[in-house]
Amino acid sequence: MKTLLISSVAIKTPPAMYGGLERLIVEYAKGLAQLGHDVAMVVAKGSDKIPNVEQIDTVKPWSELVPAEQQMYSRNDGIDREFRGLTWKGRTWNGWREQERVSYEMYKDLIGGFDIIGDHSWAKWAYASKKEEIIGTCHSIKSYNIRPPRPHPLMTGVSHGHARFISKELHIPCRALQNPTDLNLYKFVKDKSERILSLNRIMPQKGIHLFVDLVEKERLRADIAGDDSQLVQDQGYVQHIKNKCKNSAFANYYGLVDEPTRLKLLREAKCLVCLKDFGYEEVFGLSAVEALASGTPVVALDTWGFRDIIVDGQNGFICKDMEEVAKAIQKVNEIKPEACRESVQKFSTEVRSKVYEQMFTQVKAGVRW
Repeated sequence: MKTLLISSVAIKTPPAMYGGLERLIVEYAKGLAQLGHDVAMVVAKGSDKIPNVEQIDTVKPWSELVPAEQQMYSRNDGIDREFRGLTWKGRTWNGWREQERVSYEMYKDLIGGFDIIGDHSWAKWAYASKKEEIIGTCHSIKSYNIRPPRPHPLMTGVSHGHARFISKELHIPCRALQNPTDLNLYKFVKDKSERILSLNRIMPQKGIHLFVDLVEKERLRADIAGDDSQLVQDQGYVQHIKNKCKNSAFANYYGLVDEPTRLKLLREAKCLVCLKDFGYEEVFGLSAVEALASGTPVVALDTWGFRDIIVDGQNGFICKDMEEVAKAIQKVNEIKPEACRESVQKFSTEVRSKVYEQMFTQVKAGVRW
């Protein structure tokens, strides 16, 4: 089967540091290629070559754009709106939607040459084509306010809760397509430190401030790592977290870390703590799978993605509030590291790629939802 996978073009694929979407699309590409499919990927210019996968370079990644180029995308970004005779353009904050549109103009004529398209981008411009066989996978709470302009959008969310939410909001059927992970990257370690870990993009919705407050209240040794680059909109919040950690006797702030440091933090942590705030829902929780693959239990506030990953009391704890989070951290030594590793075998690249292949095969044969 000739397959085209479309990645985000804001970051190179695979990402040098942070980048969950860009990381998992590589796993799908490798997995489908190993299953014997002819795979191509749409990526940002300068992305690394993946063995046995055709690479379609398009635009420069956001981090390599000069300010004038970023401003150009931002000026042109958005959707034309009208109300009571007034017209305006509803903009996104960073211009990524327009950047993906320009990328689409560079690969749109190639779409018809593929049997099936797996679109993992944010804006999903492939839906503007006449190709019917497009599976659009959402990687955020809700990428759209209206359904894509076609009878059968073939959309997927990355957890069962996420898929149900998209279906309800857009009034369309939506399936769950859980993310793949290369489990071989994560070294299984039984002996852990006494430090708890927050590994998430530094943004208020991810509850980093709640983590620091918890650490101070419970006097817990802790590390905080995650993307705090200019890709993060609220740099004021980033500085706020840095200041809180600077004045803390317990919290150590890393920010954006390289791959060896990220893997070391995951395998040595007493547990990974995943929080949320401001009505946010974690649609999957890739860092939780990565921690469990390292033998590290996960303590999380209840959210869509973690219900698919955490088996309460076996590989971690799902909590309803911060009081339960504090109590759960004290119980993580009851969790067996071997059980953590075993629990995420279902998210391996091999397993998830076969699920994706089955979905592709069905769509090519005419199945619609």
